[in-house]
Amino acid sequence: MITISNATLKDKDQLRKFFSHYKIKDYIEKRVDSYLNFNHTIIAKDDAKIIGTIQWLIKEDPNLGVVELEEINVLFGYQKKGIGSQLMNTAIDSVKEYFQKNNLNLRKIYLFVSETNLAAQTFYQKFGFKEKTKINNLFSDSANELFYVLDLNQ
Repeated sequence: MITISNATLKDKDQLRKFFSHYKIKDYIEKRVDSYLNFNHTIIAKDDAKIIGTIQWLIKEDPNLGVVELEEINVLFGYQKKGIGSQLMNTAIDSVKEYFQKNNLNLRKIYLFVSETNLAAQTFYQKFGFKEKTKINNLFSDSANELFYVLDLNQ
């Protein structure tokens, strides 16, 4: 059974495994600690196994109303089954709820996506994200990123 929930400290070991593609153990440890302690991490599980993640974090001053989405991942064997959509909907709802609960004006949610990842671009567009600009060589000297924004003031 697939469930969507907020990650907790009890998910730490599984998150380490989920992010093992980073290869550098210290980096993985710091990243997982950051996700559990400073970001809002939402996970999809198949029974007890983490099969997908999405994180969101407030950028700069919360009064600016800007949130970044990161690490949107669904394991290969679970893709195209609506799990990514469930994660995205839960993340957007979580962001909205947080801002409403704290009497803050949520203005924009943004993310970066590889210029070559057409499937992800189509996925984000389905939720109302729009491409705003291309950033050359942001994360790599050989790849470009697209900056996508969901404008909640419209």
